[in-house]
Amino acid sequence: MISQGFDINITNDFVDVCTGSSVGPKSKHIASAFFSLFLVALFIFRVVGAGFSSSSTSSTRSNGTVLSSLWGAGVALLILWIIIAAIFYAIRSFFPNGDAIHCTRSELTVRKIPTLNFSGEWKSASFPVKEVTRLHFGIVRFSRYNTATGLLFTVSGKKYKVFDTLQIPEAIQVMDGLQKLGVDVIRDVAEPMAVQMALEQRKSKLGKFLR
Repeated sequence: MISQGFDINITNDFVDVCTGSSVGPKSKHIASAFFSLFLVALFIFRVVGAGFSSSSTSSTRSNGTVLSSLWGAGVALLILWIIIAAIFYAIRSFFPNGDAIHCTRSELTVRKIPTLNFSGEWKSASFPVKEVTRLHFGIVRFSRYNTATGLLFTVSGKKYKVFDTLQIPEAIQVMDGLQKLGVDVIRDVAEPMAVQMALEQRKSKLGKFLR
Protein backbone atom coordinates (compact mmCIF):
# COMPACT_ATOMS: atom_id res chain seq x y z
CA MET A 1 0.00 0.00 0.00
CA ILE A 2 1.29 3.42 -0.95
CA SER A 3 1.66 5.66 2.10
CA GLN A 4 -0.80 8.52 2.23
CA GLY A 5 1.20 10.52 4.78
CA PHE A 6 -1.28 10.11 7.65
CA ASP A 7 -0.49 9.15 11.22
CA ILE A 8 -3.63 7.40 12.52
CA ASN A 9 -3.94 6.20 16.12
CA ILE A 10 -7.28 4.73 17.20
CA THR A 11 -8.12 3.24 20.62
CA ASN A 12 -11.31 2.66 22.60
CA ASP A 13 -10.90 6.06 24.27
CA PHE A 14 -9.60 8.41 21.57
CA VAL A 15 -8.88 8.95 17.89
CA ASP A 16 -5.75 10.82 16.76
CA VAL A 17 -5.18 11.65 13.11
CA CYS A 18 -2.46 13.90 11.78
CA THR A 19 -0.95 14.73 8.43
CA GLY A 20 2.42 16.02 9.60
CA SER A 21 3.56 19.60 10.05
CA SER A 22 6.18 19.36 7.34
CA VAL A 23 6.29 19.82 3.60
CA GLY A 24 3.97 17.32 1.96
CA PRO A 25 5.21 14.69 -0.51
CA LYS A 26 3.51 16.45 -3.43
CA SER A 27 4.78 19.93 -2.64
CA LYS A 28 7.51 19.88 -5.27
CA HIS A 29 4.99 18.84 -7.91
CA ILE A 30 2.65 21.63 -6.81
CA ALA A 31 5.46 24.17 -6.96
CA SER A 32 6.47 22.94 -10.42
CA ALA A 33 2.88 23.20 -11.64
CA PHE A 34 2.49 26.76 -10.38
CA PHE A 35 5.88 27.75 -11.78
CA SER A 36 4.78 26.42 -15.16
CA LEU A 37 1.54 28.37 -14.82
CA PHE A 38 3.59 31.46 -14.05
CA LEU A 39 5.59 31.05 -17.25
CA VAL A 40 2.43 30.51 -19.30
CA ALA A 41 0.74 33.52 -17.71
CA LEU A 42 3.82 35.66 -18.39
CA PHE A 43 3.80 34.56 -22.02
CA ILE A 44 0.08 35.35 -22.39
CA PHE A 45 0.64 38.71 -20.73
CA ARG A 46 3.29 39.63 -23.27
CA VAL A 47 1.19 38.42 -26.21
CA VAL A 48 -1.97 40.21 -25.05
CA GLY A 49 0.03 43.31 -24.21
CA ALA A 50 1.55 43.38 -27.68
CA GLY A 51 -1.85 42.79 -29.27
CA PHE A 52 -3.47 45.46 -27.16
CA SER A 53 -0.75 47.95 -28.04
CA SER A 54 -1.27 47.31 -31.74
CA SER A 55 -5.03 47.48 -31.37
CA SER A 56 -4.84 50.79 -29.49
CA THR A 57 -2.55 52.28 -32.12
CA SER A 58 -4.80 51.27 -34.98
CA SER A 59 -7.98 52.41 -33.29
CA THR A 60 -6.96 55.78 -31.93
CA ARG A 61 -9.36 57.47 -34.36
CA SER A 62 -12.29 55.12 -33.68
CA ASN A 63 -15.02 55.21 -31.04
CA GLY A 64 -13.90 51.85 -29.66
CA THR A 65 -10.61 53.08 -28.24
CA VAL A 66 -11.92 53.48 -24.67
CA LEU A 67 -13.58 50.05 -24.64
CA SER A 68 -10.42 48.43 -25.99
CA SER A 69 -8.36 50.14 -23.29
CA LEU A 70 -10.69 48.94 -20.52
CA TRP A 71 -10.70 45.38 -21.88
CA GLY A 72 -6.91 45.33 -22.10
CA ALA A 73 -6.55 46.69 -18.57
CA GLY A 74 -8.98 44.08 -17.22
CA VAL A 75 -7.12 41.23 -18.90
CA ALA A 76 -3.80 42.56 -17.63
CA LEU A 77 -5.10 42.76 -14.03
CA LEU A 78 -6.53 39.23 -14.23
CA ILE A 79 -3.26 37.79 -15.48
CA LEU A 80 -1.35 39.74 -12.84
CA TRP A 81 -3.61 38.21 -10.14
CA ILE A 82 -2.93 34.72 -11.52
CA ILE A 83 0.80 35.35 -11.49
CA ILE A 84 0.74 36.62 -7.89
CA ALA A 85 -1.37 33.64 -6.75
CA ALA A 86 0.95 31.21 -8.56
CA ILE A 87 4.03 32.69 -6.90
CA PHE A 88 2.36 32.63 -3.47
CA TYR A 89 1.28 28.97 -3.62
CA ALA A 90 4.57 27.90 -5.12
CA ILE A 91 6.41 29.49 -2.19
CA ARG A 92 3.85 28.27 0.37
CA SER A 93 4.25 24.64 -0.69
CA PHE A 94 7.82 24.63 0.69
CA PHE A 95 6.74 25.64 4.21
CA PRO A 96 5.17 23.51 6.98
CA ASN A 97 1.54 22.53 6.51
CA GLY A 98 -0.79 20.09 8.16
CA ASP A 99 -4.17 19.11 9.61
CA ALA A 100 -5.02 17.06 12.69
CA ILE A 101 -7.95 15.91 14.79
CA HIS A 102 -8.10 14.53 18.32
CA CYS A 103 -11.36 13.11 19.57
CA THR A 104 -12.41 11.67 22.93
CA ARG A 105 -15.87 10.64 24.09
CA SER A 106 -16.59 14.22 25.13
CA GLU A 107 -14.69 16.53 22.77
CA LEU A 108 -13.50 16.79 19.17
CA THR A 109 -10.50 19.05 18.54
CA VAL A 110 -9.45 20.17 15.07
CA ARG A 111 -5.95 21.56 14.48
CA LYS A 112 -4.53 23.19 11.35
CA ILE A 113 -1.59 25.22 10.11
CA PRO A 114 -3.30 28.11 8.26
CA THR A 115 -2.38 28.84 4.66
CA LEU A 116 -1.12 32.32 5.56
CA ASN A 117 1.03 30.98 8.40
CA PHE A 118 4.60 30.22 7.30
CA SER A 119 6.01 29.48 10.78
CA GLY A 120 4.29 26.12 11.29
CA GLU A 121 2.13 27.38 14.19
CA TRP A 122 -0.98 25.26 14.77
CA LYS A 123 -4.43 26.81 15.29
CA SER A 124 -7.06 24.72 17.07
CA ALA A 125 -10.79 24.65 17.74
CA SER A 126 -12.69 22.27 20.04
CA PHE A 127 -16.32 21.14 19.97
CA PRO A 128 -18.43 18.96 22.29
CA VAL A 129 -18.97 15.59 20.61
CA LYS A 130 -22.74 15.82 21.10
CA GLU A 131 -22.77 19.02 18.98
CA VAL A 132 -20.85 17.49 16.06
CA THR A 133 -23.31 16.31 13.41
CA ARG A 134 -23.29 14.81 9.91
CA LEU A 135 -19.59 13.98 9.82
CA HIS A 136 -18.82 12.33 6.50
CA PHE A 137 -16.19 11.76 3.82
CA GLY A 138 -16.43 14.00 0.78
CA ILE A 139 -14.95 16.68 -1.45
CA VAL A 140 -13.45 19.58 0.51
CA ARG A 141 -11.78 21.47 -2.32
CA PHE A 142 -11.68 21.53 -6.11
CA SER A 143 -8.54 22.15 -8.12
CA ARG A 144 -7.66 22.21 -11.78
CA TYR A 145 -5.92 18.84 -11.66
CA ASN A 146 -8.01 16.85 -9.17
CA THR A 147 -10.50 17.00 -6.33
CA ALA A 148 -9.33 17.11 -2.72
CA THR A 149 -11.18 14.83 -0.31
CA GLY A 150 -11.39 14.91 3.47
CA LEU A 151 -13.85 14.98 6.37
CA LEU A 152 -16.74 17.41 6.66
CA PHE A 153 -19.00 18.02 9.65
CA THR A 154 -21.41 20.56 11.09
CA VAL A 155 -21.49 22.29 14.48
CA SER A 156 -24.38 24.62 15.35
CA GLY A 157 -25.23 25.06 11.68
CA LYS A 158 -21.65 25.92 10.64
CA LYS A 159 -19.78 23.59 8.31
CA TYR A 160 -16.16 22.60 8.92
CA LYS A 161 -13.63 20.80 6.74
CA VAL A 162 -10.50 18.97 7.77
CA PHE A 163 -7.79 17.31 5.63
CA ASP A 164 -7.51 17.70 1.88
CA THR A 165 -5.54 14.58 0.98
CA LEU A 166 -7.53 11.99 2.93
CA GLN A 167 -8.62 9.01 0.84
CA ILE A 168 -11.41 6.53 1.39
CA PRO A 169 -9.39 3.63 2.97
CA GLU A 170 -8.02 5.89 5.72
CA ALA A 171 -11.29 7.81 6.01
CA ILE A 172 -13.18 4.60 6.83
CA GLN A 173 -10.76 3.81 9.67
CA VAL A 174 -11.15 7.30 11.10
CA MET A 175 -14.94 7.35 10.78
CA ASP A 176 -15.23 3.93 12.42
CA GLY A 177 -13.22 5.17 15.39
CA LEU A 178 -15.16 8.43 15.66
CA GLN A 179 -18.49 6.66 15.47
CA LYS A 180 -17.54 4.39 18.37
CA LEU A 181 -16.80 7.52 20.42
CA GLY A 182 -20.31 8.84 19.82
CA VAL A 183 -19.77 11.18 16.88
CA ASP A 184 -22.72 11.46 14.48
CA VAL A 185 -21.24 9.87 11.35
CA ILE A 186 -23.02 9.47 8.00
CA ARG A 187 -22.18 6.16 6.30
CA ASP A 188 -22.48 5.18 2.66
CA VAL A 189 -23.47 1.66 1.58
CA ALA A 190 -20.91 1.92 -1.26
CA GLU A 191 -17.96 2.30 1.16
CA PRO A 192 -16.62 -1.30 0.86
CA MET A 193 -16.58 -1.11 -2.94
CA ALA A 194 -14.92 2.33 -2.89
CA VAL A 195 -12.22 1.06 -0.51
CA GLN A 196 -11.52 -1.97 -2.70
CA MET A 197 -11.21 0.17 -5.82
CA ALA A 198 -8.86 2.61 -4.08
CA LEU A 199 -6.59 -0.17 -2.79
CA GLU A 200 -6.46 -1.83 -6.21
CA GLN A 201 -5.53 1.49 -7.78
CA ARG A 202 -2.71 1.95 -5.25
CA LYS A 203 -1.38 -1.54 -5.95
CA SER A 204 -1.45 -0.81 -9.66
CA LYS A 205 0.52 2.43 -9.17
CA LEU A 206 3.00 0.70 -6.88
CA GLY A 207 3.48 -2.09 -9.41
CA LYS A 208 4.28 0.37 -12.17
CA PHE A 209 6.70 2.20 -9.86
CA LEU A 210 8.62 -1.00 -9.01
CA ARG A 211 8.98 -2.14 -12.61
